[in-house]
Amino acid sequence: MQRKRVNRFVGLFYGLKIFDRRKYLRFKVNELIECQCFYAESGQQIELSAQIIDVSMGGVLLMIGESKIYPGTELKVSFKLPNYPEEIVINGRVVRTYRRQAEVSHYSGLDGSPESKLGLKRLFDYACSNQIKKPLF
Repeated sequence: MQRKRVNRFVGLFYGLKIFDRRKYLRFKVNELIECQCFYAESGQQIELSAQIIDVSMGGVLLMIGESKIYPGTELKVSFKLPNYPEEIVINGRVVRTYRRQAEVSHYSGLDGSPESKLGLKRLFDYACSNQIKKPLF
């Protein structure tokens, strides 16, 4: 009887965890958006190029290449959208980094700061307007 209770509790917790990760709609960006990323490491400003892969109202997923940016790193991402004259800047914290098997590129999930909501909204609107398929989740 005790084992059933533990299994039910674990199943409930797992369901809540999945729900929390999927509370925002994520949209794949149909056209790759090139961006510049900036972060500080050992007191030095480091710049690297990346591509925005998908977007939600809370953040973005970046394909960074061979560089690995660790979770917790404060990151500044700047890019331009087609048909939008101004450069958009999103500041945030890297929440996860992973690499798919047999790929060289690293992927980093960026959780946007509250000050970046307008930039994230513009990017999200752009991704939604060019969307033919359903959201990723």
